This record gives sequence, C-alpha cells and structure tokens, in this order.
Amino acid sequence: MNTAIGPKLPLNLDPKNGFLMIDNYVDETKQNLKILLLTAPGERVYDRNFGVGLRNYLFENKTTQLDENIRSRIIEQVSSYISYVNINDITVSESPDMDNVLYVKIDYFVIPLNFKDQITIPFIE
Repeated sequence: MNTAIGPKLPLNLDPKNGFLMIDNYVDETKQNLKILLLTAPGERVYDRNFGVGLRNYLFENKTTQLDENIRSRIIEQVSSYISYVNINDITVSESPDMDNVLYVKIDYFVIPLNFKDQITIPFIE
C-alpha cells in the first residue's frame, strides 16, 4: 500500500515511487508553508497573489516597519492559503553569528493534527 501524500521537494528520483515522496501530514504542512514563504507574488501562473516572497525583502533596509510588513504578509498568506494552520509567533531577526543574514522563524499550530511545529528560514544577502 502506497501511503505517499505528495512529492518531496526538490524532486529526487526514487525507484519505488518515481520520486521521493512525503508520507505524513506534518512534513507536508511544513513543505507547503515553506513553498508559500519562498514563492514570490506573481510567480505562480494561475494564482498571481500566491506567495509571501521573502526573497523580495532581502535588500531592504532592516527597520521595524519592514519586520511588521513581513509578519503581516505571512499572516495574510497563511490565512488565505493554509487556513488549517494557526500562526502563534513570527520572529524576524538578524543572525547574531553572521553578518547580512536575515532569519524568519515561525511557530505554528496545525489544527487538524493538534500539532505544534516551527520553521526557520535563513537568508543570506
């Protein structure tokens, strides 16, 4: 019995299923969230509004307003596209160890799974 939910990205060949697959909803939710964060608005052909576009913020000056814009965009997009996820906290910060690195950490709760998790996305300018 094949319990695959969807392909694991980036795509890698697997002799059993053709591609490596995700076999649980926790990993599928984390991958969906990562895709939403990294996709630039306008990049998805049939849904021009999809995506937070975190890379678009890389070369902006680090300000409190920028942090709030990032938080607002994430909350808006998750609410629209992954509504089964509640955002508990979003931290936008610079790395204490490296220059020119922006971290976005999201603590979230997957409602139907009754499961807490977090995702951290580092970006190097």
